[in-house]
Amino acid sequence: MGRRNGFFFWGLVCLFGTSMVARSSYAVDLETLYQALKDSQSDYEGTFGTVCEDAAEYIYRNEIYPYADYHVISRVYYKEKGSPNRKGELDLVIFKQGRVVEVVEVKCWDNLDAAHRKASLQRDSFYTALKTKDKHRFKSLDTFERAFLSEEIEPSVRFTTFSQTGGRRHGFDREMPFALQDMKRLSERIIQCQKEGRCRAAQRVKKKDVKRRRAESAPAILG
Repeated sequence: MGRRNGFFFWGLVCLFGTSMVARSSYAVDLETLYQALKDSQSDYEGTFGTVCEDAAEYIYRNEIYPYADYHVISRVYYKEKGSPNRKGELDLVIFKQGRVVEVVEVKCWDNLDAAHRKASLQRDSFYTALKTKDKHRFKSLDTFERAFLSEEIEPSVRFTTFSQTGGRRHGFDREMPFALQDMKRLSERIIQCQKEGRCRAAQRVKKKDVKRRRAESAPAILG
């Protein structure tokens, strides 16, 4: 390969390589996220992990699936129909034209290897529940909107794991453009804004849900 052709080849590599990186990243910055979440009334004092879930939801709604035929709901629990006992919880559920096409587990942990192992167990539990003959009922913990049954889930439904920056090196499918400390500072900033009355006050979650979420994220700084 001649020098001119060589420069042309590497120019193409750099051009397309750069554009591929741009397409796989997210445009949102921390200030945009703060403005989007400060009046969400989320209770960030219950667990730091909530801010990561809300950040992931914002990214999914505005950058991954900003289309009219997609609908995103958050913090969905599921159980066997007719049973009072929960079998699991999903951080995000994505509908396309009324059918569930993707579920997302968000982990912002200090130990990303442990986080990925936990997310993998949750993925296995979800797929196992779908394989059983028993029908399962799904409902949002936040708004109790959009109750649906397992029959409304596509057979090819994807289970996606999402973490803070650096997670893909530990097996996560997607990662945010924010570090753990970015999420912690964002959470603290919104809590202070709520306390000063400049942001809408948080809707307090039930104590049993706070304890459960803390237990699930015990090994984490944020979880």
